[in-house]
Amino acid sequence: MKAFIFLADYATGHPDGTLSATRAMINRLHVKRGAPPQMQVFLVARLSFDPADVGKHRVDIKCLDGSGADILRPNPRDFVVPAETRDANIVSRMVLKFPAIGAYSFVLECDSSPIASWDFVVAEAAEEGTE
Repeated sequence: MKAFIFLADYATGHPDGTLSATRAMINRLHVKRGAPPQMQVFLVARLSFDPADVGKHRVDIKCLDGSGADILRPNPRDFVVPAETRDANIVSRMVLKFPAIGAYSFVLECDSSPIASWDFVVAEAAEEGTE
């Protein structure tokens, strides 16, 4: 199984297997000094299956901070890959409260093994008039 993930302001899946995403590929959040780092975002995943992937699996989304701690509440989901399926989409709306400014990594796991990741930085916004 292979996957690609990214973050977007909004995303939706369509019955024909395609996706629509607005302001996609987000990899940074700028916050004012003293402001709590939080945002609403959609995590979008495109999974590709091989014949060996047919059957039941468990998928989970994690957001790891710089120390490797997961800041999300665990929410694993079971799914079944039918024999005739070659790909699938996951669209997950999340409201995130980051504990601190720093580097994070969104990780998509399948059966407890990472299959895709997306790096993300929460940074302090530059004050107006400075670079």
